[in-house]
Amino acid sequence: EQVFDELWVARAITSPDGSMRHLLQARGIVIQDAAQGDLMDTHPSIESPMGRQHSLPRRLTTAFVPLGSGAHDAFDTETDALDYCNDLLVDEFCYNWEGVDSCMLSYRRACKMGARLSESDFEAMNGLQQGTMKELVEGGYLQSHPRLAHYTPLPKSGEGWSLYFIMRGAVVQLHTLSGEELVVSDGGKLHAEVKGYSGRGGKRFDCRLTPGHVAGKVSFVLGEKGIVDKDVIPSLQVSSRIAGYTELWELTSEKWRALHDQRPDLYGRLEQMLLRQLADERQHTYLTE
Repeated sequence: EQVFDELWVARAITSPDGSMRHLLQARGIVIQDAAQGDLMDTHPSIESPMGRQHSLPRRLTTAFVPLGSGAHDAFDTETDALDYCNDLLVDEFCYNWEGVDSCMLSYRRACKMGARLSESDFEAMNGLQQGTMKELVEGGYLQSHPRLAHYTPLPKSGEGWSLYFIMRGAVVQLHTLSGEELVVSDGGKLHAEVKGYSGRGGKRFDCRLTPGHVAGKVSFVLGEKGIVDKDVIPSLQVSSRIAGYTELWELTSEKWRALHDQRPDLYGRLEQMLLRQLADERQHTYLTE
């Protein structure tokens, strides 16, 4: 709170995001909306919270620019800050021109406004033949999960691993930290490089999968016998970002085998989609290594 006060009176923070405001309120700080020019006054002899004498702005009230009326400048977590900056960059350099594919515009709406991605847009994004999803649904190969709440572990309808086609909301991959990793993550004094971002509850955030993506690919493809160490396979749960809930289609390993025997044409299309997504994710790791 002392650091927050120092940043606030120095006008380093005027427009925190919603999560940051909730955190401050939970700590007993009263927050009010104010116009940008009415946030502070100055006093020549005001002392800053850290004890230094400066002509710093004097707090009239803990007031911030109203949500939605300006860019954010403070965040609860590093992932929130990165998400926000990523949004600005993507809007400016990927969608700020004519000629963007309609499926990508639908994808952007799904990510920014929590809209549902249609099956046809899902197919276009993944190079699937139009009508593939309809055939899978009508054939009884996919299990619907239309309204999964935030933080819910992904359901398993079969005995083995499952694939999850994300149509709305998002899924996060989380890695459970070992005791040694918790020391590095919490202490921050060993100067060790740790991929992903340290999080609460002994978990580390690996990535967020948005509409159009498929979750659970590695464990599904390798199967029980192919996984060397289950502890390295990330857990999957519904993200609290993107939308108010998450909608998925689930393909179990049992239905996958049935698909192979009954509809080899559909089986082949999904195989190509999985290869494409796995290769694309591997490409992204090259960019971060």
